[in-house]
Amino acid sequence: MEIMIVLAIMGAMVALVIPKIGNRNNEIKSEVRKLSTLTRQVRNLAKLQNSTYRLVLDLNSEGNDTHSYWLEKANKEILLTEDREENYIKSMETKELNPEAGDPQGFTKDKSVIKGTKNLPRDMIFESIEISGYEKPLRGGKVYIHFFPSGRVEEAAIHLKLDNIQWTLAIHPLTGKTDIASQYVSLKDITNQ
Repeated sequence: MEIMIVLAIMGAMVALVIPKIGNRNNEIKSEVRKLSTLTRQVRNLAKLQNSTYRLVLDLNSEGNDTHSYWLEKANKEILLTEDREENYIKSMETKELNPEAGDPQGFTKDKSVIKGTKNLPRDMIFESIEISGYEKPLRGGKVYIHFFPSGRVEEAAIHLKLDNIQWTLAIHPLTGKTDIASQYVSLKDITNQ
């Protein structure tokens, strides 16, 4: 009789824990799908609107625990300079991120595709972002992935992590198509395929 009670208690605990594990995995899959769809929408929107867009990925730059993302648009032509990695490093070192000063390139938040800032689900983070032309993966601050009126997109790999589950979204520069891998895959490995 005692064994039956113990087995019943263990069965109840397993029944409570297993759906939570499945829910966490579904949560990350849902967010990965949303980001994948977003990149295609933004690429098409940049072409249709003849504007440059950028996806802003905030990797905990404000010191809170939540990672978030949003969309910004510039109505003028934007050229990416070779020193953009150096500028990123300087902004991380000096923390000169003054939102009141405005963006020097003329980007403003765009709410046509996503309504404001989207937070990643609890405990999910952007582990790192790799962008073609940057020497090292970016692990903090605000990271920008640009979408141009010509239909080109900055080649990038977005690495998401929730507990021990990792996903990589690889953005193709010509098509804006996003390939999804259910593991960490470096941008170098993606481009060599």
